[in-house]
Amino acid sequence: MLENEYTLSRECFADHSLYKRVSLPPQFIIELTYAHKRIDILQVVARWLPHMFNWDRASIAFGLQSGYLSLVSVIGNKAIPAKIPLPVDFTLVGRVFKSQTLIACHQLSLSEEHDCRMLVEGGIVTCMDAPILYNEHCFGTINVGRSAGQFTQEEAVQLFCIASMLGLAFSSLKDS
Repeated sequence: MLENEYTLSRECFADHSLYKRVSLPPQFIIELTYAHKRIDILQVVARWLPHMFNWDRASIAFGLQSGYLSLVSVIGNKAIPAKIPLPVDFTLVGRVFKSQTLIACHQLSLSEEHDCRMLVEGGIVTCMDAPILYNEHCFGTINVGRSAGQFTQEEAVQLFCIASMLGLAFSSLKDS
C-alpha cells in the first residue's frame, strides 16, 4: 500500500520545507480561538473548511473508549453516514488515529480498508486523514476526500497544521 499513500508524521511535519509557508485565513484562526465548546469548534471548521481546500467531503471523527471512532461533523458527500461508528481496526481513519500520522491515500479503490471501500462506493476516489493531536493525546482525525484528483504535499502540510490547531482548541475545552 505504501506506493498508494503519502504519509506525514509529527516529526516530519516540523521539518518539512513547506511547513514555514503554511497560510491559513486569519479570520479562521481568530474564530477558532473564540470557540469555547466542542460544537462551536465544529461550526468554525464547517464554515471555513470549504474555503481552504478543493474537496467533496470533509469530516471529523473522535476517538471512543470502545475501540471506535465517532463521526461527528460531515461536509459534502455523505459516503459514510455520521451515525455509523467506525472501528479503529481495519479502517484508514483508525490507522491514522493509532499511528498519529497523516495519511493521504491516492487511489481508494486499491485499499481494502472498510472506510475506503465505503468512500469508493460513494464516489470518492482519494482521501487524506490527519490526526488531531495535542502533546501525546490524539482526540481523533480530520478527514477530507475528493471525487477526482489527488492531494498535494502542500495540502497535506496545511491539513496537518489545521489538525494541530484543532488539537490545541479541543485540549482547552471543559466539555470534551
